[in-house]
Amino acid sequence: MSLLTYNDAIEYINNIHTLTAKLALTRMRKLLEKLDNPENKLKVIQVAGTNGKGSTCMMLSEVLCASGLNVGLITSPHLSKFNERYKINGVDMDDEDFLKYTAIVKSKCDELITENESHPSVFEVITAIGFCYFSEQPIDILIVEVGIGGRLDATNVFDKPELSIITSISFDHLDVLGKTIKEIANQKGGIIKMNCPTVLCVQEYKDVVTTITDICKKYKSSLYYAESINSRMLKQTLLETVFSIKSDYYSYENVKLKMIGEYQIKNTHNVLLAVEALRGIGYKITNEHVYEGLSKSFWPGRMEIIKTDPYIILDGAHNVGGVEMLSESVKRFFPANRVIVVTSILREKEHEKVLKIMEGFASKIVLTETKGQTTRCVRVDDLYESIKGSNKLIYRETEWIKAIHSANNLATKRDVIIYAGSLFLVANIRQYYLNLV
Repeated sequence: MSLLTYNDAIEYINNIHTLTAKLALTRMRKLLEKLDNPENKLKVIQVAGTNGKGSTCMMLSEVLCASGLNVGLITSPHLSKFNERYKINGVDMDDEDFLKYTAIVKSKCDELITENESHPSVFEVITAIGFCYFSEQPIDILIVEVGIGGRLDATNVFDKPELSIITSISFDHLDVLGKTIKEIANQKGGIIKMNCPTVLCVQEYKDVVTTITDICKKYKSSLYYAESINSRMLKQTLLETVFSIKSDYYSYENVKLKMIGEYQIKNTHNVLLAVEALRGIGYKITNEHVYEGLSKSFWPGRMEIIKTDPYIILDGAHNVGGVEMLSESVKRFFPANRVIVVTSILREKEHEKVLKIMEGFASKIVLTETKGQTTRCVRVDDLYESIKGSNKLIYRETEWIKAIHSANNLATKRDVIIYAGSLFLVANIRQYYLNLV
C-alpha cells in the first residue's frame, strides 16, 4: 500500500518542472528500464495526429470491448479527475491503484536523481504510471493516445505495436514539431514500425499522404488509406447523429452516435479503417460489434451540451483545425442563434488564427486564462491585442470563474455559450457545472 495520499500524488505530478521543450526518448527509456520495462508486456495500438485522437481512441475502445476483449486506454488530458487518463473497458483506474503506481514511478524517478540524471517530465511520469498499471492488469490490448508528435513522444517505446493509427494532421506545436506540414507529418509518422500495419485517415494536405506513404514503404508497413469517404447524413439532432458511410474498405448503413459534430464522422472513418486493419491480422470483429461499440461511444468535452436555456456547450477545440470543425458544427446546429464564445488559448497554439476563426461564428468573445491549471496560457491582454480591431464585442476576464459570470450575464435564453480554445478551460468549466448538480 502506498504511503502517498491522493493529494500528495497530484501535488507531486503538478510540481514536476522538467519540460520537454526538446523532445527525446532517452530519459523515458531510462525510467522504463528501472521499472523493468512494463511496456514489453503489452499489446498496443498507438494513435497519433493533430485532431481527433481522443475520440478515435475512445470509439475504437468501445468497438473492441463489444467484440469481447478487455481493453485498456490511455488518453490525455483529464477533465475532472486524474484517474480518467487510464481506463479498462471504460472504467477509470481507482484511487488505490493510482497511488500505488504513482509511488512506484516516483521512487524510480528519485533513483534517477541520485544518479545525477534529470527528473523525467510530467508526461513521461504519467505515461510510465499507465504502462506499469496496465502491464499488471488482465487486458488483451492497450490503446495509447500519443502526446506531442510521435517520433520522440514518451509513448513511442514499442518495437512492434499491433497497429499504428494517424488521424488528421495539421499545423500544431510548430516550435517542437517543425514549421512545414512535411516536418510535422514526419514526426507523427514516427510511430510507424517495421511490418506493423498503419491506418491513415483522410488528410487535408497531400504532403501528409506522401510522407506517411514513404515511411510505410520504408518500414514495410501495410497502409490502410482511403483518399475519400462517402457519407450521407440520415439524422442529426443535438442528441444523436445517424449516417451511412463507405469507402474502398467498408460499407455501413445507419451508424448511430450519441456524439454530435460532423467531425465525428471522420473519426468514425478512422475507427472503421482500424477495424479492417485489425481483421487483417486476425482480430474477430463483426459488423455487429462495430455498430454496438459506436452506439455506446461518448467523449466528454467534445460538443458536449451541459445546460440549456441558454445552451452551454463545451468543446475541446484548441487549434486551427479543431476550431474550424467547431465552426462547421455551430453553423449547422445554431444558424439563427447568437453565439458567445469564452476562450483561453495555450501559448504554443496559433492563437491569432484561432481567434480569427472564432470571430466568424461568435457575436461576443470573452477572453480569459486558466491560472492554477497551467502556466502556458496566453495572457488575456495579449489575446486582446490580437483581436482588438474586431467588429465583435470583446470582453476580458483574467479569472475563468468571472468569465463564466460574464458570459451568463451577456446571454439571453436563446443564445449559445461555447467554451473552447483549451482543454484546461473546458475541464474547469465542466467541473464547475458538475458541482452545481
